[in-house]
Amino acid sequence: MSEADAPAEEFSSRQAEMEANKKKYEFIEDLPGVGPATAQKLRELGYHTVESLAMATSRELEPVGVSEKNAFQVI
Repeated sequence: MSEADAPAEEFSSRQAEMEANKKKYEFIEDLPGVGPATAQKLRELGYHTVESLAMATSRELEPVGVSEKNAFQVI
């Protein structure tokens, strides 16, 4: 394998990893630190998908009882 092929292979590897993560976090409950009770509170605030939660700020998650540190893990 030449050095020119290395970036393409690395990109392909990262892309495959991103695809695996998409499937891993299909539901809010799949996110680290989000259990059934937190997921229910998030839904009550209008966060029904992982994508909608990804757009949230840590401050928007405070009413659910998610600390700033945990919010960054969830987001």
